Amino acid sequence: MPIARVVSSRLRVLQRNYLSRRGGRVNVVHTSTAVDYAPGYIARYKRNLNTCPRIIDAEFIHGDEQSFWTARRDFYRSGASRSYYPVWDRQAQALIMLTRQVPRVPQEAAFRLFTLGLRLLLMPRLIMNAELMLPSWMLSNTEGLLAETISKKDGEKDGATKPPGDGDAAPAAGVGVLTQSSGGKLKASEKTIGDGSKSQSNSNKA
Repeated sequence: MPIARVVSSRLRVLQRNYLSRRGGRVNVVHTSTAVDYAPGYIARYKRNLNTCPRIIDAEFIHGDEQSFWTARRDFYRSGASRSYYPVWDRQAQALIMLTRQVPRVPQEAAFRLFTLGLRLLLMPRLIMNAELMLPSWMLSNTEGLLAETISKKDGEKDGATKPPGDGDAAPAAGVGVLTQSSGGKLKASEKTIGDGSKSQSNSNKA
């Protein structure tokens, strides 16, 4: 697919000190030829291409320059249509910038980052669940405290009304006294009734 002139002005890649396999191992400056600049514009920077603001140095965007040019050459030789060449150059630059060789993150640091992300993802849900369960938690806690205080108060009242050890002996003694006093009253009443009956019989005889 063709690319406009304005967009294609930034698609050139300049590579310095590339070891070429043609004519011996010599340092040759290579550039991407899929998109070309106007001769009048590039003539001003022909002596020193590093000063050109529209040329990207390959050393700054990827680490292994030779692998980039090898992959580009293999793509050209695979029989692809020439209409994809500018697109390939543009995508290759972006992919090289994204897939640069970087030091691998240690497993411990990666695990810490994973747990941190997991916490950040689960924190809103945990807060929402806590807000939903907070009333029931408070109700259960207050019910437990109230039941404990009521049981303590009942125990204190029972201990004050019934001293331990004397509550069983006192009622037995009282019952015995009452039985004795009631038995004495009954005997006294029987004596008075018997005396009254005797006096009535004597008066009738007389």
